[in-house]
Amino acid sequence: MAAFTLTLTPRRAETDFNGHVTAIAYHDWADRARVAYLRRAGVAFVQGEFGPVLLEARINYLNEIRYGDEITVSVEPDFGAGKTWRVRQRFLRSDGVLAARIESVWGLLDHSTRRLTEDPLQTLTALATDPGRL
Repeated sequence: MAAFTLTLTPRRAETDFNGHVTAIAYHDWADRARVAYLRRAGVAFVQGEFGPVLLEARINYLNEIRYGDEITVSVEPDFGAGKTWRVRQRFLRSDGVLAARIESVWGLLDHSTRRLTEDPLQTLTALATDPGRL
């Protein structure tokens, strides 16, 4: 399946004194894109039995993003065997320049046991109204 993408434009409040986007904005945009990816499949976690848990994140800043640049954030999940899955995300400027990459590791927390689910893809598939989009 092709990567899911979300396009956005940085707000002035997301820039620092150097005129480029702050580190926290990249993480916020990555989160917005991951949530949009799950919502597209019909997965919602509002007061549910499960919730995603960030276990690890690594970001590489490659080229600056400035106020007003149009950015496309991709979401490429990799569900393997086990309790966790990886998500690769790229931040591409509209001029085609790769600005940053984030790789993260996620688990799915069962709220009743406070433990990670054994098979997060199976659980997400059961929660989704359109599981083919996962």
